[in-house]
Amino acid sequence: MDAPRARDGFSFTEGSADTICAVASPPGGAHRAVIRVSGPAAADVAELLRAVDGAAAAASIVPSSNASWSSATLRASDRHAFDARLFDGCGEQPVLVLWMPGPASYTGDDVLELHLPGAPPLVEAALEAVLALGVRPARAGEFTRRAFASGRIDLARAEGVLELVEARSESERRAATSLLAGGLSERVERLREPLEELCSLCEASLDFDESETGHVPAELIEERAERVARALDEAVAWERARPVRVRSASAVLVGPPNAGKSSLFNRLTSGSALVGPLAGTTRDALAATLALDGLELDLYDLPGLHRADGDPLDRAAQELAWPLVEGADLVLVVLAADRVDQSNPSSGDALDTELEAVLEATPADVPRLLIWNRIDRLPGGDAGPVAPSPAILERVRPVEWVATAAPTGVGLDALRGALGRMLAGGAEGAASLSREVAARHLRGLDGARTELAAARRAASEGWPLDAVASTLRSSLAALDALTGRSSPEDLLDRIFARFCLGK
Repeated sequence: MDAPRARDGFSFTEGSADTICAVASPPGGAHRAVIRVSGPAAADVAELLRAVDGAAAAASIVPSSNASWSSATLRASDRHAFDARLFDGCGEQPVLVLWMPGPASYTGDDVLELHLPGAPPLVEAALEAVLALGVRPARAGEFTRRAFASGRIDLARAEGVLELVEARSESERRAATSLLAGGLSERVERLREPLEELCSLCEASLDFDESETGHVPAELIEERAERVARALDEAVAWERARPVRVRSASAVLVGPPNAGKSSLFNRLTSGSALVGPLAGTTRDALAATLALDGLELDLYDLPGLHRADGDPLDRAAQELAWPLVEGADLVLVVLAADRVDQSNPSSGDALDTELEAVLEATPADVPRLLIWNRIDRLPGGDAGPVAPSPAILERVRPVEWVATAAPTGVGLDALRGALGRMLAGGAEGAASLSREVAARHLRGLDGARTELAAARRAASEGWPLDAVASTLRSSLAALDALTGRSSPEDLLDRIFARFCLGK
């Protein structure tokens, strides 16, 4: 494979020569986690690795048992996968090491991945050991941005990576895969070639008058331009027909049974969810759309989350709710304030057990809003002290928290305000991402079509060929912005800022 061509004039704030690392797998516990390292010093992670007894010596990079790897040996080798033990500063843990030297890696740099047990304490210890080697934590989207900067992928394919990460259905996954595989990029390249030739024709004809052999007749220019215009029309029609995610952002009300979730749902949406004093009143998920300062939020009222070991109906209700929780843009954790006597820490034991069950069922990487509900049932009423304890805030780790009393409406305006801020701050962005990407693509294609039409008018009206060629170059620039050939830095910053860490 030929070495990729770096983007002209592209630079990072902190420098693309840095070696970066991040956890590339979803947060939370799992069977396996992945730490990704990319940059010129990626091979230095070999200093943390030890050989495993009986490891397959597929190549010379595997040393004898218990010996260390040499970073120089690793750099001199081709791509490999091998088992090892990682010394993380506290002890050793088993890892599968993937070594992918540049420039044929995803980022174009040397890349090393550590696949290790997904227990969060082990992952954190391993990450700290890697960072201690002088490796810098990666910024959001920096791995994919390096792939773009080194010429491994273009901007449209980078957007395909982001779309694939955000896909919530099979149709969204297929659309994102098409973008990542180069569906738009290949179409743009097919448009760009004849348009470039048309520019060259006009520019070549500048040095000749109509009586000379090198002159290009206006009829030929128009014929070529018409062909490109038809192809652009087809490209615009194709892009308009491409599946686009148009869903609103979604939020789920989760919490222990009888925490007041359905009462809140009814007050916020004018709904009619069944409300009762017995735990487990809500069995089925209810949905309604909530309007918040011009933004729409699909709100779901879910059954109470708890350990339903002995009740098959409870287990079935919670299993039906899990896909909604996993696909939500916001998680609204509802806790009953009157379950805890703030003056008696041991009174929170029951709530602590319930909270553990709720947090186990909710993704750690989705923004959380804590709703400290039923403050009207506190001894001092909703006028008394209503703040959740620091211990609860530490466990939930919410972006914000709001105290509410659903029957009286206290705190509901503050709740709507918090939801609006969280949507404006990023949760709504995930839901509207596909529309934003599609709009950028359509603007680029429409811009190229508009500039081409202007060039054809100029040519038909007898304008100088240098003016026609300049307008054609503007049409080319609109296409180049789609694939990142000529995208401004602020646009790149906005696009790659949407990525999560490790991508």
